[in-house]
Amino acid sequence: MKMKKRNKLFAIFSVIIFLLAALIWVPRLLGMDTYYVSSDSMEPTILKGSLAFTEQVELRDIKVGEDVLVFTSPVNGKTFMHRVIYINETEQLIYTKGDNNNVADPVPASFEVCKGKVVFDIPLVGYAAWALDTAIGKIAIIAFYIICLAVMLESHRAKKSQKEVDSK
Repeated sequence: MKMKKRNKLFAIFSVIIFLLAALIWVPRLLGMDTYYVSSDSMEPTILKGSLAFTEQVELRDIKVGEDVLVFTSPVNGKTFMHRVIYINETEQLIYTKGDNNNVADPVPASFEVCKGKVVFDIPLVGYAAWALDTAIGKIAIIAFYIICLAVMLESHRAKKSQKEVDSK
């Protein structure tokens, strides 16, 4: 009975890992990018811990007040996502504000550092996807599968030994 429970747990864990990996990689194959939401600045629209999916956008297609864009800060290289509140098309500057922030961002972002427009997000999945995408997360998953394989091999060896004893 214990073996069946272990197999079920292994199968469930494998399906979860496969689905998370698919959530990360399939959109990338379709030309989208994924970002982990690490702050609450866009709540309640986009929750901290969400996995956000983006697509490329042209400056002329950005809608003020509607679109949430992802940028990479030229100052510190960190990624952030905020709603567009004004566009200076001449200088290609985008003024933004987090939905949960009281004031607009102090410095406009250049369109050059825009990574894309958020198309949709999945709440809470970002935590697990982020863990999967880290070195420690990958090592933990590999270790889990190695341990499971060792347990299954040992269980198989024990059953085989028991059958040999029973047949004598």
